[in-house]
Amino acid sequence: MALRVSQYGDPVLKKVTENVLIFDKALQSFIDALLDTMKVEEGIGLAAPQVGDLRRILVIDVTPCLQGELPVKTCFLDQRNLPADIVMPLIMINPVYEAKSKDSVTYEEGCLSIPGVNATVERPILIKVSYQDSFGNSHNIECDGILSRCIQHEIDHLEGKLFIDYLTSRELQRHRTKLKKLRRATRDWLKIS
Repeated sequence: MALRVSQYGDPVLKKVTENVLIFDKALQSFIDALLDTMKVEEGIGLAAPQVGDLRRILVIDVTPCLQGELPVKTCFLDQRNLPADIVMPLIMINPVYEAKSKDSVTYEEGCLSIPGVNATVERPILIKVSYQDSFGNSHNIECDGILSRCIQHEIDHLEGKLFIDYLTSRELQRHRTKLKKLRRATRDWLKIS
């Protein structure tokens, strides 16, 4: 069952999420709905706040992008070197990441919550993430490429941060008309619902 994706201007997108404490069937149903929504929307990642839920949950499936410009060269899941497509879809609950390299890369990003707006964002290349799966088991993943970027983008959502928050005022100015239109549409939708 696909859920409605919150759009730019919805206050839920700027809120910080809370850790998941209960791992039950209701959580699994919500994760299934997140995965369905990500597929329907043709995204490669989706965080719980994007569907109005303030828990630290995200889902990722970068399979369509693995042959692209940001290939995944490093993917260690619980210290096992695995091809990135093997770990997809990736479900992360209560994720925390750290940059493992000082090197960064600038790459264009978009967001299901800000349709029609793309911009380049600089992010660390290699990261390590501690998280839990849908059963509450702890894991670590160290990765680079599009997987690293997508994880960082989705964890930002859990912190109430959007990729456009990294842009300079000059870059934001280029997207001003689209952002105003999205904000207006969101405000109108929120009044109705």
